[in-house]
Amino acid sequence: MRWVGTAAVMLGIAKAKSPFRSAEVLLLLEPRDVFFIWAFFRARGRRDLLIFRAHLHAVPAFDLEAVDPTAWSGRDAERDAAKRGWTRLALDASPALTVYHSGLSDSTTPRALLSLAQKIPGRLVRFSVRRSVPNMELRWQWTEAKTQSARDWFMQVRQLGEAIETANR
Repeated sequence: MRWVGTAAVMLGIAKAKSPFRSAEVLLLLEPRDVFFIWAFFRARGRRDLLIFRAHLHAVPAFDLEAVDPTAWSGRDAERDAAKRGWTRLALDASPALTVYHSGLSDSTTPRALLSLAQKIPGRLVRFSVRRSVPNMELRWQWTEAKTQSARDWFMQVRQLGEAIETANR
């Protein structure tokens, strides 16, 4: 575990349990040390974030991007997915998230994975599955993510990783 700058702490897991090859948990805090910087980022919607990134044993055969377009960390991801020509998926159950995917013939897999990701407590603002490393990334607003024990949280994240690997078969 180490501090990354003045507003972030990272826990690296070099040899993680399957389905992960490696993983990291990052707590990215609002920049509170200088008022003007804090006010600028706060006005743009930046809040404390809990980020989980992982390198999976089995590389996904598809890409998926689910983002909250109102969150500061999702704006670029949504724009990039649209530029790449990924398929946009309309979801009735989750109007707050915009979902794009590539490499999948139907919408069953993205819907199932997103459903699992949303069961993890907290306000999910981004969920990514990539063929490149990190293969899996999740972001939650921290204030809403800290309502569960770390063990339960990691178990649910691990189940999601297993589901991504199962989707490859």
